[in-house]
Amino acid sequence: MKLLSVLLLCFGLLRGCSGEVVLSEKVMKLALTSAELSSLAYEEDPPAPGNVSHFGFFDEEPDQALVAELDGYCFAAFRGTTMTWVDWSQNFELGKEEICREELLGPTTCCTTRSGFYKAYYTKYQKELEDAVRKCAKNCENPAECVVFTGHSQGGAIAAVAGLAMSDLNPYVITFGQPATIDAPCPLLSSERWFRFVNTKASDVGVAYDPVPFVPGLGAGFFGHMIILGEDPSGVAWIG
Repeated sequence: MKLLSVLLLCFGLLRGCSGEVVLSEKVMKLALTSAELSSLAYEEDPPAPGNVSHFGFFDEEPDQALVAELDGYCFAAFRGTTMTWVDWSQNFELGKEEICREELLGPTTCCTTRSGFYKAYYTKYQKELEDAVRKCAKNCENPAECVVFTGHSQGGAIAAVAGLAMSDLNPYVITFGQPATIDAPCPLLSSERWFRFVNTKASDVGVAYDPVPFVPGLGAGFFGHMIILGEDPSGVAWIG
């Protein structure tokens, strides 16, 4: 996965590919681990990484996910689209679904997402996955600083839905090639903790961008920091 090598280069040359605050050393470490786990989430029966404290795998075709405790952080990684019609159809399933959080004091807060992404998160294993994430977070020194949701392509969209469903944990959401997912406005998320990486490839005719993040979202918008990656780590761009 070329993205992994790019992030490794970026991490080694942090000053050359980051804004002073946005791409801090901590964020780059989390992004590198997120890229590794996002790749692992595609495997049919993914093995636990060697340095993992706890590892869980969840599967209900066409979707699957994993939860891993690594270096004091609790990661949930979601698989992107596979080459099956039922999985591709989730991407094109229109309609809107609400994701809500009940407040102890005050009204319930809700955001909306596309029906296909909603269904890809709210699987039969959704409660088991959420229980695993929350159990992991309870073991953290600071439960509001240790949860990370990640995924590639459709997996990034599912990670964004997870970020809303468990917004009370104040998660980082770090995605790669994520399509437009959530409708604006959305009071459940904190853009300062959301990072969207977009890969590029240079050629003789110019720069080719991963098209998925730029496909019109039929009303869905983008949140967080958009970071353009290239083969040259000194040319990484933070868009905002």
